Amino acid sequence: MTSLSRTVRGRIAAAGVAAFTAVVVAVTWSSVTDAAWVSNEWVHAGDLDGQAGMRTVDCAAPDGAYATRGNGRVLSGSALGIDLDTLAQVTGVETTNDGSRAQVSPGTATDSGEDGYSNPLNVVVLQALELDLTEVLQLPLDNSTGVLGQYGQAQSTGLSSAGAGFVDGTGAISVKPGGGYPQLGTLRLSSLLDSLGYDLGTVLSGVADVSLEIGAVAGRASLDGCDYMWGADIEDVLDREYLAAGLVTEIDSPTVGTLSQTVSGLVTTLNGAVAGLVGNGGVASELLTGLLGVVDLGVVSTSQSEITGATIDLTAVSDLATATRSDEAGAVAVNFGEGTIRIDTAALLARAYPDEYGNGLNGLDPNTNILDDPAVVEELSEALTEVLADWVDAVDDAVQAALDGLRIEAQLVVSVVLLPTVNIAIDASLDELEAGDGINATGGLVLSGLVNGATGLIGPVLAGIIRGALPAVSATLSELDLAVDPLVEVVADVYSALFLDGIVAVTVNAQNDPSTGDAEPADWAGLPDGRYDVAALRIGVLDALGDADVRLYLGRASVGMTCSIATAEQECAGY
Repeated sequence: MTSLSRTVRGRIAAAGVAAFTAVVVAVTWSSVTDAAWVSNEWVHAGDLDGQAGMRTVDCAAPDGAYATRGNGRVLSGSALGIDLDTLAQVTGVETTNDGSRAQVSPGTATDSGEDGYSNPLNVVVLQALELDLTEVLQLPLDNSTGVLGQYGQAQSTGLSSAGAGFVDGTGAISVKPGGGYPQLGTLRLSSLLDSLGYDLGTVLSGVADVSLEIGAVAGRASLDGCDYMWGADIEDVLDREYLAAGLVTEIDSPTVGTLSQTVSGLVTTLNGAVAGLVGNGGVASELLTGLLGVVDLGVVSTSQSEITGATIDLTAVSDLATATRSDEAGAVAVNFGEGTIRIDTAALLARAYPDEYGNGLNGLDPNTNILDDPAVVEELSEALTEVLADWVDAVDDAVQAALDGLRIEAQLVVSVVLLPTVNIAIDASLDELEAGDGINATGGLVLSGLVNGATGLIGPVLAGIIRGALPAVSATLSELDLAVDPLVEVVADVYSALFLDGIVAVTVNAQNDPSTGDAEPADWAGLPDGRYDVAALRIGVLDALGDADVRLYLGRASVGMTCSIATAEQECAGY
């Protein structure tokens, strides 16, 4: 919904200046609520038959008529015994207007014009406090990417607005950069749970660490309090919007590292075995025996055999040992070199529900818990199985291709009674040998002709001898294949234990008093009537612990309460 200023043509019937004054004095300040604003003291045009009306406050020019508030803050909530909402270093920018002038906290905020002020979150100052929170929530130390913006605006006209996160100096949500949205920070769940006395390792085996990587977030709210007090629907004068660029769960699993080490070990083993072929008299002798077993050259008087060269290119296999592989949708990415599995929440949801998550994490209903869905776990398991199975197949293909490309250089010399000596040179890869290529005999015409005429038979025999001299790779490849299902099970258990069993809850588009009528965050139920908040993300950890839990709001904007100066007998909401 979009907030648009409208001139409300309400009029008060005038029975005289004294009567008007009495009405005005009788009215107390009113806060904005979900219901249409009603007050018996205000009488609109036409309510008094035949009497000429006059405006008390015209929303076309209501300067000085209202007290307002706008507050933008990147980080809010509570964590590890710290009430972030009372911590001066993270209270953001709060602008209030008492009807005569705007006041801002902190006083160092930059004047953005029209009673609006901006001041980015200073993470360096926050870290200087040496809070436990800064050890588990890692934020950028500077605002060069613009993800730490904070803005608040409060005008005496009844207009208020606020923005936080990836917003510009006027509180507007920034346009996506050409290189994509920046990252806001990382929440180290394992460390956080340890700080709360909840040992992740005792619950989830096979996991070394779990963290949430949070993309750029932004929350923005604006309210036209004057129009609302003159009868406009709240949906027409209140605008709450958010941006959640991305959320990635990263799981550090030793099992993934073991898979990588297995492939690296296979590369080392094969390289050593191939190098050992050079000068290996036993294998060279087998080559000669194999050749003579195919071609009868007569009575051999003397023979010599030597393998002079053997090379294999296992680069493709080595690359797979440290590669990052993902499914086509980009929902799951496995980094075998680092031993991590990354789950892109937006891509995973889009894979599971393509018709609902076309815009990623944006455009969702207020207070959507995006991770509490068993169907998503099934989709995750399927995606991860695809990635791992494809990787095992790729390793298998790369190993076989490397073996096919193994190049052998050898010299075989055969002397036969009563015939000239024949020299047989072999210079071919194994797949070339199997095709009968790379074998060339010179010397006596008879013997060389026999050999050269039978290369199609000789080559496969020689290639088989070389393959047989190498260590078997089938057992290693089977080991990789057998590791897929257990690893998928570990990841599914991690996801289920964290997000389905209530350890961690991630809510997108957090709002109090949402227009949908759905439940609001429980810890926002105490916000005063007439105040409207929105946060791009709410991350709750162990919510069931009550005061001991963690509730982090990221990209939070708040507007209201708004009240009429003319009718307030006391200071409005403290400002």
